[in-house]
Amino acid sequence: VRLAVAQHNRTSASTLDKLAKDENVDVRTAVVNNQHTALTTISSMSNDPQVKVRLAIAELSRTPKELLLKMAEDKESDVQLAVAKNHNADEDVFMKLTTGDLPVRQHLASSNRVTEKVLLQLSADASGSVRLGVAKNRLSTEAVLLKLAADTSDDIRIAVLENPNTTDKVRELVYQQPVSDQMQEKLVSDPHTPGHVLQTIAPNLKSDQLRVMVLHHQNVTTPTVEMIMGQTMAQETKLQLASSIKTPERALELLAEKESSTHMKLVNNIKTPATALLSIAGSEGSDINARFLSGFHANTNTEVINRLALDQNWVLRFA
Repeated sequence: VRLAVAQHNRTSASTLDKLAKDENVDVRTAVVNNQHTALTTISSMSNDPQVKVRLAIAELSRTPKELLLKMAEDKESDVQLAVAKNHNADEDVFMKLTTGDLPVRQHLASSNRVTEKVLLQLSADASGSVRLGVAKNRLSTEAVLLKLAADTSDDIRIAVLENPNTTDKVRELVYQQPVSDQMQEKLVSDPHTPGHVLQTIAPNLKSDQLRVMVLHHQNVTTPTVEMIMGQTMAQETKLQLASSIKTPERALELLAEKESSTHMKLVNNIKTPATALLSIAGSEGSDINARFLSGFHANTNTEVINRLALDQNWVLRFA
């Protein structure tokens, strides 16, 4: 009966105030959720020994900020989390919750309602999962991301690079940190990575796949190309480079000069420059078919033709 009274939409505020002290937790919870219950009554119930009641208050849409500030210090994580999700919570409430339990801090780190001040506080959190949430948060400003750019966690620094609000200043700070294998893979796949960074990591690339990715990177510089082409690579990788239109011309030139096994791939690559074709045309150790085809490539110039015309092999002179 008392539960029914507490739930009824015509029960008076004075009656609800009396029921707020009822021994039954379900009755007290119903009092909290009754729209006619006075805020003073709800406030007096915020110290209720039962989590169910305090959680109902924290979730209540009309719970005022002042009461949320108090409940942000609740010992129960579920209550703290409900406070964080309450639409009446503001920066002051969120700041108090930055010292709350881990699930609460994780929620704030990824929330779309928090302010720069809150995110700055969370960016120094002891938990990596909280800092990662801040790094991924699209509300994170340059100031917040700068605090995370030198984080010891690769995952966090990678998230900083991927955040749409990351600036060149933030990126440069990330680039100054030690480069692990995981970060190496991120840097070579990131179109924003500048040429000087690619040149720095080029000597320590761990695989041919990464070497190819750097060579195909839009910001790769000629010194970096020459450095990588001087490294030991599998034959399959060299053939892949010779075939790709993404391979820089300088790399194609070096393949033509030093790797006769790639010549047939090169003469069939529309990107191969005339300088590389000239090397192929004059390479006596190359496949004669490749030398022949060098004379018919779209980039063939007079020098290539003249070189073939002077060759001792009549097939090449015929070309």
